[in-house]
Amino acid sequence: MGMLDALDAQPGERVLEIGTGIGWNAALLASVVGAENVVTVEIDQRLAERARKSLASAGYGAVQVLTADGVTPNVEGKFDRVIATVGISTVSYAWVTVLVEGGRLAPLTNPYKPPGIVALTRHDDTAAGSLAGPADFMALRSERVTRRSVVEFSAVGPHTQGTTEVPVPPGGDRHAAVAIGQRVQGVHRAWRPAGEDGGCLWLYAPAERSIGTIDIDDGLPYEVEQTGHRHWSMRCRPPTHGGWTSARGRSTGSPDPCTSPRPKVGLIGVGFSPAVSGAGDLLDSLLVRENFILAGVPTGVIASLLTHGIAVPHMAATGDEYLIEKFVRPTLAGELIGSYAVATRCLALTLGWVRRHETFGRPLAGRPQADRASM
Repeated sequence: MGMLDALDAQPGERVLEIGTGIGWNAALLASVVGAENVVTVEIDQRLAERARKSLASAGYGAVQVLTADGVTPNVEGKFDRVIATVGISTVSYAWVTVLVEGGRLAPLTNPYKPPGIVALTRHDDTAAGSLAGPADFMALRSERVTRRSVVEFSAVGPHTQGTTEVPVPPGGDRHAAVAIGQRVQGVHRAWRPAGEDGGCLWLYAPAERSIGTIDIDDGLPYEVEQTGHRHWSMRCRPPTHGGWTSARGRSTGSPDPCTSPRPKVGLIGVGFSPAVSGAGDLLDSLLVRENFILAGVPTGVIASLLTHGIAVPHMAATGDEYLIEKFVRPTLAGELIGSYAVATRCLALTLGWVRRHETFGRPLAGRPQADRASM
C-alpha cells in the first residue's frame, strides 16, 4: 500500500498503470478514482485477458486494459497520476509526457536491489521528487537477467582473484544497496546471508558480461573473484600518484575518492606541483582523466570534478608566495574555491545530475546540494 500512498490518487482523477498483472492493483485504483478513470497496460496478452475478466467479475469492467509495451505506452489524453508496478532502472520519459502539469508519478527503481518507490511530480518538461519507501516487484521484462545467462558469461575468462578488507558485508545493508544501485548503473546483485556455507555477494553487469563474487566468511579479509570487462579498479579505485593512493577500502594519505570530498584525495590538485600542495603534474592529470573516461564518466562530470578556478594555475605559475599561501594552497585543500562545480548522481532518480556552483573565496560545504533534480 505504500506505493498507492505515494501516488496519492484522488477520486475522479485519471490514472495510468504500467504493469497490469492479474489486475489487483488496477481494482484498488478503480475503487478510489472510479473504474472509468483507470487505464492499465500489460505486455503479456494472456495476462491482460485474464485481468479483464477478473476486473469485470469484481465490478470494475470499465477499467481499460491495453496490451502494449508499458515503457512507451500508446495511450490517449493526459493523466493526473502514473504508477508503475514493475522494477525499472530508468524512468521512461514517455510516462512524464502523459502527465498533466503537477501530476504525480510513482514508479519503482530496481537497478541493483532492493527496489524502492520514487515519487515524482511534473513541472514543465521535467519530473522531480525523491525516494518514498521500499517495495518489491519483478523487473521489467527487457531488463531481467536469467540465471542461465549469468552462468554463461561467468564462464568467460580470465578470472582474477584478490581480497577486500571492507568491514561491513556489502549485501546486507538495504540503504547502502539503494544508494549503490543509483550510482552504479547496469549492475545486478544477489546476496546470500552468512550461514553454514558462509555468505556471498554476487555482482554482475550483463551488458559488459562481467561478474564478481565476494565470499563473506568468518572475518577479514574477504576473498574476491571477478571476470569480464567491468572491474572495480576501472570503475572506482584511484590511481597511485603524487603521494596518495587508496587500497582495499583503506586510505593511505587520503580517503577513498568514491566516498570522500575530492579536495582531500587531490582531485583538485591533480596537475599542480606538490610544492604548492598539489597532487602531481600534467601527466598525473591525464592519467586520472583517462581512468574516468575508461569508467564511462561523462566529460562534463570529469570537468566538474577537477575544476579549481581559472586563476589558480596562473597564480601557482607566478611562484609568488603571497598568492600561493593566500589562494592556491587553500583552494587545492578545498578551503577556498574559484569557479567550482560539485556534481553527483541524484540518489532518488536516474534522471540527471545534482549541481551546485560556488564563487571564489567562499568556504567549501561538506556535501553537494541542489534545489531540484530534473531530467
